[in-house]
Amino acid sequence: MSDARETLRRGIGGFAPRPDGYERVLRRRDRRRRNQRAMAAALAGAIVLIGVLAFVAALRSTPRPGGDGVTPAPPETPTNPRPAFQRTATIGGLTVTSPSDWVLVDYWGLWDADATSLDGTSVPLLELTNFDPGLSTPVCDVGPGEPTRLRADGVAILVMVGNDGTDVAERCGGNVEDSTAGMISVWGNTVPYHIVLAAGPEVSEADRVAAEEILRSIAWTAAGTPYARGQSPRYVLDGWQEGSAWGLLEALPSEQNVELSVWESDGNGSSGSSGHADYGVPSPNALEGDFFGAVTEDAARVEFHFARGWTPLEARVIDLPPSLPFAFDAYWFGSEPKDSTSGEVVAIGGDGAILGSNLPPLVNTVQVATVRAFGTTWNVKDSSAADGYFDVACVEPAEAPSSDPCERPLGDGPNIQTFNEPVPAVFVSVFAGVDGVDIQTDDGTVFHALMFGNVVAVFALEGGGSGRLIYHFDGDKVHEGPRVEWRDLGQAIGDGSFPPPDTT
Repeated sequence: MSDARETLRRGIGGFAPRPDGYERVLRRRDRRRRNQRAMAAALAGAIVLIGVLAFVAALRSTPRPGGDGVTPAPPETPTNPRPAFQRTATIGGLTVTSPSDWVLVDYWGLWDADATSLDGTSVPLLELTNFDPGLSTPVCDVGPGEPTRLRADGVAILVMVGNDGTDVAERCGGNVEDSTAGMISVWGNTVPYHIVLAAGPEVSEADRVAAEEILRSIAWTAAGTPYARGQSPRYVLDGWQEGSAWGLLEALPSEQNVELSVWESDGNGSSGSSGHADYGVPSPNALEGDFFGAVTEDAARVEFHFARGWTPLEARVIDLPPSLPFAFDAYWFGSEPKDSTSGEVVAIGGDGAILGSNLPPLVNTVQVATVRAFGTTWNVKDSSAADGYFDVACVEPAEAPSSDPCERPLGDGPNIQTFNEPVPAVFVSVFAGVDGVDIQTDDGTVFHALMFGNVVAVFALEGGGSGRLIYHFDGDKVHEGPRVEWRDLGQAIGDGSFPPPDTT
C-alpha cells in the first residue's frame, strides 16, 4: 500500500492512473494475514499473551508445569467472574461436558506415542476438579499410601488410559465414590481406560450432583487419538464440536506470561494448532487477537464485524483459571470466523461503547482531492495505520477542514457517512485498487464512484436505499463487494464532480 499512498500524496493534478486490480489488493491483504497466522502456528509452542506489568512478579513465583512438582497456591477468585456455561470438549477422542467454572486439564498431550507404550503404562488423559489445583500433576495421581491431594470440599474426575497393572482407584487416596472401566482402540491397539470420581468428606451436595452429571456425559466419540502440542498439560477453557470436527481453546503459564492456543481437528485425521501473540493487554488496546485472544475484564462482550456487512458474531468471553492471575479474560469465536474472513474484532463495554479493536489505530492522514456535491465543496481524505497496511477513506466539509484521521467503520468495510451540516449529504468511501466502482441498488439504480489514484473511491448518494458495491478491473472483470445501506435525508447531489446515476 505504500506505493499507492505516495501516489495520493502527490495529489490528483497531473496524475496518470497506474493499471491495478481489485484481486491484487485482496490477495495482498489476505496473504499478509495468512503469513501472520502461519508464523503464529509455527511458533505455537512459544506464542504468548503478554500481561500487565503489575502481575509479572506474582506469576514469576509460580513454578512451571513439569518443574519441581509443587502445586502453587491459587489466588483469590476474581470479584467479577463471567457467568458459567456448559463447556463440551473433545480430548483424544473422548468428549466431556462440564460447567465452565470447573477446572478441566488436558494431560493427553504429555503422552509421547513414539516413546511410551500403553500396553505397560497408564497415562492421564484429562482431569476435572471443582477447584484449581494447578498444572503440576493430577490430583488423583498419588501412589499407594501417599496422602491425598484432594481438598476436603473438593471433587476430582480422572480419566486414565493404558495398563500398568495398578489399581487406578488408589490414585485418589481412597476417596473414590464412583469408577468405570472399559477398552478403547488407540492407534490400532486395544488398551484399557479407567474413569475415577473422588470426593472429599466436606463436598457440597450441588458439587456432588454436578460431578455425577459430568461422569454421565463422558463418552468416546472416536478412537483414542494421540497428538503433540508442546508436551505440557493445559487448562481447557472451551471447546466446540461440529459433527466429527472439534476444537479446543487451551491456556497455560509460560515464564511471566500466559499462552493461549487452539487445537483443531476436521474429524478426518487432519489436525493442527495455532496461537496468537498479544502484547500490552489490557492496555492500550483493551483487546488483542483474531478469532481468539485476550480482552480487558471491563468488556461486556466481544464481537466480530464483517467487512461485507454481515450480521456480527459474538465471542464467548471466559475467565482465566485462578492460577493465571492476569487482569484480562480470554475470548474466542469457536469455529468462526474462518481464517479467510476479513473484518474487525472489537471489545464493547457495558454502555455499548467501543473499548478497543484488534486493528491498529489510524495515525497518518492525507488529503486526496476536493470535490463538489450537494451544492458545496468537500475534502476527500485517506488515513492509514502505523503499520502502513490498513487504510480508511472519508469525506469532510471543505469549510471545516481537520487533521484528524478518518473514523474507521466497524468491520473495516465501506465507510458510509451522513451529514446534516452544512447541507444534507450522504457519501460512501472505500479504499480499493480497481479501475472503477459502482453501487448497484436493489431498485436498479447505478451510482458511479469518483476514483482517485485507482485507490480511493467515493460515491455521493441521493435519497435512501440499499445495494451492493460492484468492482471493475482488468477491463472486463467484475467482482461483487459488500452491501451498503443509507438513509434518505432529502439530499440531492446536484451539479458538481459526480456523474449522475443511471436509472432504469
